[in-house]
Amino acid sequence: AVVSDFEAAGRGRIAIGASGEVCQHVLPAILREFTSRFGKIEVRVVSGFTEQTLKHTLEGTVDLGLLLLPVTHSALVVDELPRDELVAIAPRDHGWEKLERVRAKDMVGEPFVAYARTSGTFRIVERFLLEAGVFPSMAMEIGDLEGVKKMVEAGLGVSVVAGFAVKEEVEAGRLIARVLSPGGLYRSWGVVRRASETMSQSQRALVSVCKEMFPALVGHNLGA
Repeated sequence: AVVSDFEAAGRGRIAIGASGEVCQHVLPAILREFTSRFGKIEVRVVSGFTEQTLKHTLEGTVDLGLLLLPVTHSALVVDELPRDELVAIAPRDHGWEKLERVRAKDMVGEPFVAYARTSGTFRIVERFLLEAGVFPSMAMEIGDLEGVKKMVEAGLGVSVVAGFAVKEEVEAGRLIARVLSPGGLYRSWGVVRRASETMSQSQRALVSVCKEMFPALVGHNLGA
């Protein structure tokens, strides 16, 4: 009955914007659950960093944007999601294996593989390092998270990435990951939508599934 209402109202489509890492590691499970409940709702995904997703949402390219907070634009409404944690990664047999936590100063002299300087994540990492007086030695910059992981795995540098994005590599022993000292480094997330528009039932349903599943999907449990 709900799906019929969507179709009758012409609201059987929904577009969501999100970053590449979310598209790769978070959205598949969320959208699988969403489509299992509302199989006739057509879902379109548009990938882009936070600023791009924000622009796409404001322009109407997407209905919902899953992005990093804070977002203070008056034309948008934000539904907050749980935060996730960034971790330091290095190739196996790296000296960080002996550490429980990685401090900013532990990155001095280490070639750093940066994940897209235009991303919100890079700004968070850069601020963490600069506030500690550490100026990272940039080995390379890559706009694709999978590329960052492969470069680190090959021994070409270290990086800081989302903990949820390296579970497989850490469990397989291809990378080591450590939480950042002193108290961890976190990102805040939210789902944004245009304040001028009333949410459709399909949009409400997708936001509900995001809130329900996001905490488990972005947890990484390093135990350090």
